[in-house]
Amino acid sequence: MGCVTSFLILAHVLSPLSGVLYAKGSLMLAEPYNTLLVIIVCILAALHFSGKLGSVNKSPTLKYMNEKYPKLPRYITGLAIFVAVVKSLILVIDGI
Repeated sequence: MGCVTSFLILAHVLSPLSGVLYAKGSLMLAEPYNTLLVIIVCILAALHFSGKLGSVNKSPTLKYMNEKYPKLPRYITGLAIFVAVVKSLILVIDGI
Protein backbone atom coordinates (compact mmCIF):
# COMPACT_ATOMS: atom_id res chain seq x y z
CA MET A 1 0.00 0.00 0.00
CA GLY A 2 2.85 2.37 0.76
CA CYS A 3 4.31 2.46 -2.74
CA VAL A 4 0.91 2.81 -4.39
CA THR A 5 -0.12 5.55 -1.98
CA SER A 6 3.14 7.43 -2.51
CA PHE A 7 2.77 7.20 -6.28
CA LEU A 8 -0.83 8.44 -6.19
CA ILE A 9 0.09 11.35 -3.95
CA LEU A 10 3.04 12.37 -6.10
CA ALA A 11 1.15 11.93 -9.37
CA HIS A 12 -1.66 14.21 -8.23
CA VAL A 13 0.43 16.82 -6.44
CA LEU A 14 2.99 17.30 -9.18
CA SER A 15 1.01 18.59 -12.15
CA PRO A 16 3.31 17.32 -14.95
CA LEU A 17 2.82 13.78 -13.64
CA SER A 18 -0.96 14.04 -13.24
CA GLY A 19 -1.58 12.58 -16.70
CA VAL A 20 0.45 9.47 -15.92
CA LEU A 21 -2.50 7.77 -14.25
CA TYR A 22 -4.68 8.13 -17.33
CA ALA A 23 -4.88 5.06 -19.53
CA LYS A 24 -6.33 5.44 -22.98
CA GLY A 25 -9.95 4.37 -23.07
CA SER A 26 -10.25 3.88 -19.31
CA LEU A 27 -12.89 5.42 -17.12
CA MET A 28 -11.58 8.10 -14.79
CA LEU A 29 -13.26 10.03 -12.02
CA ALA A 30 -14.12 13.68 -12.50
CA GLU A 31 -11.54 16.04 -11.00
CA PRO A 32 -13.38 16.95 -7.76
CA TYR A 33 -13.97 13.27 -6.96
CA ASN A 34 -10.40 12.40 -7.84
CA THR A 35 -9.15 15.10 -5.46
CA LEU A 36 -11.47 13.86 -2.71
CA LEU A 37 -10.10 10.36 -3.19
CA VAL A 38 -6.53 11.66 -2.79
CA ILE A 39 -7.55 13.53 0.39
CA ILE A 40 -9.11 10.38 1.86
CA VAL A 41 -6.02 8.30 1.03
CA CYS A 42 -3.78 10.95 2.60
CA ILE A 43 -5.86 11.02 5.78
CA LEU A 44 -5.77 7.22 6.02
CA ALA A 45 -2.00 7.24 5.42
CA ALA A 46 -1.52 9.87 8.13
CA LEU A 47 -3.61 7.83 10.58
CA HIS A 48 -1.73 4.65 9.70
CA PHE A 49 1.77 6.07 10.01
CA SER A 50 0.95 7.99 13.19
CA GLY A 51 -0.23 4.78 14.85
CA LYS A 52 -3.88 5.72 15.27
CA LEU A 53 -5.22 2.71 13.34
CA GLY A 54 -5.26 -0.85 14.63
CA SER A 55 -3.10 -2.00 11.74
CA VAL A 56 0.02 -0.70 13.48
CA ASN A 57 0.32 -3.79 15.67
CA LYS A 58 -0.10 -6.11 12.66
CA SER A 59 2.23 -4.40 10.19
CA PRO A 60 5.76 -5.85 10.22
CA THR A 61 6.92 -3.14 7.83
CA LEU A 62 5.76 -0.36 10.14
CA LYS A 63 7.35 -2.09 13.15
CA TYR A 64 10.65 -2.36 11.26
CA MET A 65 10.46 1.27 10.19
CA ASN A 66 9.77 2.41 13.76
CA GLU A 67 12.75 0.43 15.04
CA LYS A 68 15.27 1.37 12.34
CA TYR A 69 14.12 4.88 11.43
CA PRO A 70 11.97 6.29 14.26
CA LYS A 71 11.58 9.73 12.66
CA LEU A 72 10.42 8.48 9.26
CA PRO A 73 6.79 7.74 10.23
CA ARG A 74 6.48 11.31 11.53
CA TYR A 75 7.83 12.70 8.26
CA ILE A 76 5.45 10.56 6.21
CA THR A 77 2.55 11.59 8.46
CA GLY A 78 3.48 15.25 8.00
CA LEU A 79 3.73 14.83 4.24
CA ALA A 80 0.32 13.15 4.07
CA ILE A 81 -1.28 15.92 6.15
CA PHE A 82 0.40 18.58 4.01
CA VAL A 83 -0.89 17.01 0.77
CA ALA A 84 -4.42 16.65 2.22
CA VAL A 85 -4.45 20.32 3.28
CA VAL A 86 -3.12 21.53 -0.09
CA LYS A 87 -5.64 19.45 -2.03
CA SER A 88 -8.43 20.73 0.26
CA LEU A 89 -7.36 24.31 -0.43
CA ILE A 90 -7.35 23.60 -4.15
CA LEU A 91 -10.92 22.30 -3.89
CA VAL A 92 -12.00 25.41 -1.97
CA ILE A 93 -10.26 27.79 -4.38
CA ASP A 94 -11.76 26.06 -7.42
CA GLY A 95 -15.19 26.17 -5.79
CA ILE A 96 -15.68 22.40 -5.93
